[in-house]
Amino acid sequence: MKAIVLGNINVDITALGFSDLDDPAEAIYGNKLLIGPGGKSANIARMLATLLAPAPREVAIITRTARDPQGFCNINLKALEDAGVDVSYLKIVPYDSENATCGAALIVVDKEGKNRIFVAAIVTGN
Repeated sequence: MKAIVLGNINVDITALGFSDLDDPAEAIYGNKLLIGPGGKSANIARMLATLLAPAPREVAIITRTARDPQGFCNINLKALEDAGVDVSYLKIVPYDSENATCGAALIVVDKEGKNRIFVAAIVTGN
């Protein structure tokens, strides 16, 4: 083992191509929505594993997430495994909407590259 990364994982939902992010009262339209793995710690673990490739399992991540109803946790788990990260210390707990243990980041990016990032727990219902 060459590196251990401790921290969070979440799903990034990135909305691109907005003309203006400053008018909160108006619906604005972008041109693309991307859903993928995220969280600073997960990003670092994947990057380190890629840099240390082809040696498999030289990087481990220690974190926890929940098996959310939307299946977002599978996106990050697959991306970490595909990068060669040791996920044996990644604990997946049952989903609990009262004590949300998984999250998503909504990243809104305008046409000039300026962005706003909103992070929230994943819950079901209203």
